[in-house]
Amino acid sequence: MRRITAVLVAMMMVFSLNIASFAEDYSGDPTIYTEGYHVMLNGEYVTFTDAVPVNKQGRIMVPFRAILEALGAKVDWIDETRTVTAKTDDTFISFRVGQPNIDVTKNGEKSVKVMDVVPYIDPSNNRTYVSTRFVSEALGFTVGWDAEDQTAVIIDYETMFGDADKIFTKADQFIKSAGPVPGVSRESAFDITVRTEAEGGEMTSGFTGTLLQKDLESSGSMVQKMDMAAMFESIFAGTGESLTEEERAAMAELDEIGMDLVMDMDGGDLYMKSPANELLYGAEYRDAWIHMDVRELFGGIGIDLPEMTRQSLDGSLTIRSQLMKMGEATAENMSVNTYDEMLRQYNILKAILSDPVLKVTTSKGVKEYRAAVNPGSENNPGVSGTVVLTDDGKGGSTCKIDVTMEMPELDAQATYVINITNAKASGAPAGLPKNAQVVEMSELVEEL
Repeated sequence: MRRITAVLVAMMMVFSLNIASFAEDYSGDPTIYTEGYHVMLNGEYVTFTDAVPVNKQGRIMVPFRAILEALGAKVDWIDETRTVTAKTDDTFISFRVGQPNIDVTKNGEKSVKVMDVVPYIDPSNNRTYVSTRFVSEALGFTVGWDAEDQTAVIIDYETMFGDADKIFTKADQFIKSAGPVPGVSRESAFDITVRTEAEGGEMTSGFTGTLLQKDLESSGSMVQKMDMAAMFESIFAGTGESLTEEERAAMAELDEIGMDLVMDMDGGDLYMKSPANELLYGAEYRDAWIHMDVRELFGGIGIDLPEMTRQSLDGSLTIRSQLMKMGEATAENMSVNTYDEMLRQYNILKAILSDPVLKVTTSKGVKEYRAAVNPGSENNPGVSGTVVLTDDGKGGSTCKIDVTMEMPELDAQATYVINITNAKASGAPAGLPKNAQVVEMSELVEEL
């Protein structure tokens, strides 16, 4: 069971820890880079005609005019003070050669960013170099580093998601009207199944359960379902390894994992207790509540559950606000493919929830938002199925999604079947039991 447990723990770490990639601001020896550095903006490589990007103390430095103009800024050089200024529609920045500060004015608000590698003039070509990351972030772009491709990756999510508030007005209306009400308890019942099909076979996973929520607190239980043996066989594929019969029997015990949950979004705390704890960690953890930080749990994919909960309660949650958070989170693990991947995900969202596809009807006070998604429609990125959202105007709502998404890059497809029902409830969420045994997830990882 040791190798099985090790993989399980690795999976938990992937979901529970925000693991930063080897980014541009790494603290290692910059000489490990090979010759040939690149800059990519919105999926396209930036061309530098008379001076190429270089690495200086772990930063990718580029000629200031080429990068700032590529970012859409109007650029000026003040020779007397060796000062660079750049202006876009909403942002003005300025910095001086040999000085670490970038003065930023965005929508009338002033701030100062401090660079760890100052702009300098290269005497060999008389070009002024500046950090790709700092000037790009100062202008509002998201920046990451693809170590394999030796590329600084820049993405303008403001532009990518710029039309979201206009094209998701119906979905945003549903999110607001069907969201939780401050001071009112609400019970959510959910049943979610994900089925992936590829040349190597088929795998199904999912979870079902209920949660009682009031303001920033919630509690409940759920059962996670997964064919664990099939999952591990896919992990071992091509390695020459396979599961023993004993391991298969042990995996069968994990095909359905029940767990109790207690969440406090004010502090970002999630506590989980499960019979599987004893199997994974030992008898001493049979009744333990494992503590995780939900910000770390989902932060790597841009989901800030505490903030989302607060926005749901005050009615400010929108699709665009969450898309921006997800985009910003990509900086931790970017590649030269990130732009295309995020754009495809956005197109999928538009295919199932945008105003043109959501048809709204009202009957007996119940408002229904329905989308029938046809993969043959214009700009559809291989999505088919149905979406049905209902709001009874009295605190009750449903979300039913049954969609299949093609993944041509993996020669696979994934089907999502989601059923969620929300209704007003009485009582309050349960807190942790008195004298509960609480164990940090990080401690369990260290022990194993």
